[in-house]
Amino acid sequence: MWIAHGFIDDTQVKQHMLADQKLLAMESVAKGYFKDLVDRSLFKIDTDGLYVIHVHIHSMIRQVSGDDCRSISNGSSSEIIVPATVRHLSVTAGCLAKLKPGPPLVESNVKPEDEFRPVRTLIVFTDKGAPSLPWSDIRQANSTLRKFKHVKVLDLTDTAITQVPDIVGEL
Repeated sequence: MWIAHGFIDDTQVKQHMLADQKLLAMESVAKGYFKDLVDRSLFKIDTDGLYVIHVHIHSMIRQVSGDDCRSISNGSSSEIIVPATVRHLSVTAGCLAKLKPGPPLVESNVKPEDEFRPVRTLIVFTDKGAPSLPWSDIRQANSTLRKFKHVKVLDLTDTAITQVPDIVGEL
């Protein structure tokens, strides 16, 4: 994710490397950055082997990020408005189809495929308490993801889909 958003300084990576080698080297730099954060106690490993952040640090990060980040789960309403300022969105698969864009910051005629243009990170996860898995159908995933064609990071790890949706190649 850090590489996709340009947080990793690629000037540390030799320019004569092949693209695959550069990516591996950048991943190594990113792992080093993360290790530094762990060493400085920003993250710690919990009993399940997952990295967690202290609740007070998390609270401060959420406050500083303002409307740039949004996490949506278990929405019971028929539609969920996503403000035009949201750049990083995590959402349960069951809520994804209910998302509607908020009014644009600047008045313009927005095409349907550009409704969620500001969103750069989309993380989709399964509703733990949901009786059915709404994203097990690949066609539904394709039609829903079409709205997010400007994302740089797409994480479908925690969904029920078993193959990569065709639309991913067009994002």
